[in-house]
Amino acid sequence: MSTVLLLRTGDKFMVNYTDFEDWMYERFSKSTIIDTLRKIRYLGKHLDLSSRESMLEFLRKERRNGSPKQKVNGYIKYLNRLLTFEGLDKIDYIPELRNNSFRKRAFATDQIQTLIVKSKGKTIEDKRNHAMILLALNTGLRRSEICNIKVEDIHNNFLTVNYGKGEKSRDVFLDDNTRKVIMDYSFIRNNNDMPYLFTTKKGKVTPGY
Repeated sequence: MSTVLLLRTGDKFMVNYTDFEDWMYERFSKSTIIDTLRKIRYLGKHLDLSSRESMLEFLRKERRNGSPKQKVNGYIKYLNRLLTFEGLDKIDYIPELRNNSFRKRAFATDQIQTLIVKSKGKTIEDKRNHAMILLALNTGLRRSEICNIKVEDIHNNFLTVNYGKGEKSRDVFLDDNTRKVIMDYSFIRNNNDMPYLFTTKKGKVTPGY
């Protein structure tokens, strides 16, 4: 219990650390619990642990300041333990190349840049395709997830993915450029009375489009 008492000292936001610690004892080793509590204490000095938006803003700031993906994903790991304890949706990890088979199929950097440049254009379809490509490259979302995004799912530098893998909802980061491209397209898209973001003249874009 001494760890919990230390965590309470100087914390700006109240978290029920006693219950959180008890919850972790049923799932993690003692060393993992101590490490998690220390990291949550540190994060509690920099963000509002009771606010999901505060968590997301802190993580965005870390990325803007040049923190590597591995470090930010580490923060997400500890925050997700707290979110799971609270019964809330987890935050998505920043996509990384995780195995050799995926690396073999991945685009090279110059290929990605060529794809981005060639997808730019003046027509509505060009702007839609450019937005979809940027979204796929920068978030790692699946085709079906991108096609199901609604305008109301876009928030301040993040979007909510509903009914993704496992029929779960989650929040995904948007960098400033990707968000701007998406918002610019959203104002001129076809069938703008539809709730879906990516549309054609006939309706919603489908994964096989």
